[in-house]
Amino acid sequence: MKECHKVPAATLAEVLIVLAITTLVVGLAFAALNLVQGQYGRIKRNFEASLEVQTLEQQLWIDFHRHADINYDARNDLLAFSNGEDQVTYRFEKDHIIRNADTLAVENGSGSYYLLGESVTSGAVDALKLTISNKRQVELFVFKQNDAKQRTAHELSHQ
Repeated sequence: MKECHKVPAATLAEVLIVLAITTLVVGLAFAALNLVQGQYGRIKRNFEASLEVQTLEQQLWIDFHRHADINYDARNDLLAFSNGEDQVTYRFEKDHIIRNADTLAVENGSGSYYLLGESVTSGAVDALKLTISNKRQVELFVFKQNDAKQRTAHELSHQ
């Protein structure tokens, strides 16, 4: 008589259950991946927006301290820095700010210009208060220290 050996195997019902569970797990994994990618995109956009604001602020600080003459032209909405050998200009548009040939994608709100603590509408300035909105409203205040020569010249012109 022949001996019959059964080969261990899964039944069709067991295979279908494993397939259904696998499909469920893979579906959940893709849904989680989609959520993570969406969150990554939002974080990236916020980072890029805050990076533009930080870049603008750093450039303004550098330019305020590198250049002796700073003038604001209200008619053209232009801030010009010069020190004899170098000149930098900022043109304030509604949805961006142009620094020389660089464009900073920040929405320009409003700007206030000051000279020795007094608000000015045009001419020489030594401080700038700029309100911009890039996803959220940010206020920048940039200034430079004036030397005694500049203070004396300003005081003499106001007498």
